[in-house]
Amino acid sequence: MKAVVLIVENRPAYRLRLLSGLQQSASDYDCIAVSDIQELNDLDEDKFNRVALILTAEFFSPHLAGIFPGVLRLELTDKAPDEFSTEILEEISGRFSKDSADKIHLYLPELMEQGRCCLSRQSSVACIKDIIAGVLTRPLAARKNENTEAGIELRKPKEVETVSSQTDCSLGCLFFFSRSERIKASACLLTSGKRKAHDMIYLPLMPLYDMAYPFRTGSRQTLGDLLLTIKNGRIPDHEELGSYLYLHDDGYYTFPCPNRADDLICADTRSLRELIVMLKKYLGTRAAPAHSLIEAAGLTLEKHAMLAALCDYVVIETPAKTTDAALMAQQELAIFLSKLPSSCEIYESSQIAKLSEEAPWFY
Repeated sequence: MKAVVLIVENRPAYRLRLLSGLQQSASDYDCIAVSDIQELNDLDEDKFNRVALILTAEFFSPHLAGIFPGVLRLELTDKAPDEFSTEILEEISGRFSKDSADKIHLYLPELMEQGRCCLSRQSSVACIKDIIAGVLTRPLAARKNENTEAGIELRKPKEVETVSSQTDCSLGCLFFFSRSERIKASACLLTSGKRKAHDMIYLPLMPLYDMAYPFRTGSRQTLGDLLLTIKNGRIPDHEELGSYLYLHDDGYYTFPCPNRADDLICADTRSLRELIVMLKKYLGTRAAPAHSLIEAAGLTLEKHAMLAALCDYVVIETPAKTTDAALMAQQELAIFLSKLPSSCEIYESSQIAKLSEEAPWFY
């Protein structure tokens, strides 16, 4: 599986020249070029999730930071190559010489402030190729595939530990195969947070006919409206998210749902990613400790893994049976876990009772 180098450039002549030059000898990565952010909606999920480096016009960079959090951005500038940009290859190579591309994809580089730096359009294509080679030291997820083929367990679910330090906000996600078990888990976590006098925000991403709790629908200010606004490129400030929430009768905050049952699961990957990034920022603005739980169902594995990778923790169901369905579920779970960064804690559903009392995000 190859990493993807994404070019977002609104100057057609330079975009085509750069794309053509990179494709001539790009054996370890794929190149994709678009003229604006809207075209990212046409990317399939596989390519979207393999983006490991972005070459972008400066104008698009702030938006791309939200769409691809943690992915290094090289901002294209008309200025002549300066001392920093000519030495970037040495700095990048030194920083990432021992890291695989999947790690670069998931973690914000400490070397460059906010995961970005400048690259002159006057730089030669050969120089840019060297920079890319310095960053993408090997194909994306190569180490994961090697470990999987060797039968190595990539990560083990974490044991629940009691901690004394307070966590003011967190974002969690559920990954379940059984609807009944998923509902029990979400109810347990929502009730626990409410019992501890924390603000709980519930985000359902599923067909409305699969919703276990009563919900509102409406013609405006719904979760569907918010996703459509994001898709159209008018991304609200995270502080505006509160205007979409209402206090549910069960004591948690949630969003009014759209009128069509499948609107939420039909949302494109970029819009969902923007929504989660916005929600994480919003949690930090609440006066009281705030925690959000994403309950997803009916999404593709790629979308579900993308959501979980942005979370602080994920609660998983581990099938124990040996039926064909259970074996397939175990295979999908292994793939799902391989896509999570180390910053996302993993907890098994068997620990759910202890989670509701002792999980660190509820202190």
